[in-house]
Amino acid sequence: MLRGADPADVGHTGHGGVFTPSGMAMLGLMTTAMMAPLAIPGVRTVAFTSLWWRARRAALWFFAGFILTWTVIAIVLAPFAETLGGLLGAPATAAGVVLLLCAVAEFDPRRDDLARSCDRPIRLRANGFDADVDCSRFGILSACRGVRLCGLPMLAMLALPSSLLLMALITAVSLTDRITQSRHRVAVAACWAAMGAVLLI
Repeated sequence: MLRGADPADVGHTGHGGVFTPSGMAMLGLMTTAMMAPLAIPGVRTVAFTSLWWRARRAALWFFAGFILTWTVIAIVLAPFAETLGGLLGAPATAAGVVLLLCAVAEFDPRRDDLARSCDRPIRLRANGFDADVDCSRFGILSACRGVRLCGLPMLAMLALPSSLLLMALITAVSLTDRITQSRHRVAVAACWAAMGAVLLI
């Protein structure tokens, strides 16, 4: 079930849970599991545009910048997710409402431009520490650009963090949306709406 564990045990990732070593570690693992597939286009870009003998190193620096930035974003969003669950009465309700908003957001007229901007490359220096900095900076920039598309799905996941099935479905739909460059936005919107409806029933 999308609702995951006992409602009494879910959604509590806010101030008391996130800002502890175990909370940070768990949030980092969740963020990596959800966002790592979305780092693939950027990883490929830095790997193919770097010198062949440092392609793996370049990819690692990009990935580190990308995931660390998304982890910080998740830490910022987690208290909002918990607050929303409190306002709406249950974490599942909060996740459902946010997923319905994800469906509406698919029809934003700027969405195509936002999707293209996520992986827009930057100039990378060829060698040395400066090249590492550029790759990491590209990862940070890609994550920041992606907030405009993936911020709502991340918020939905944080609202119901104990549901591994929900996290897997959100990751799959987000990745499909990114791969198709929003060409199938009606189908993607239908997926978001269906998940939201199930949680609200």
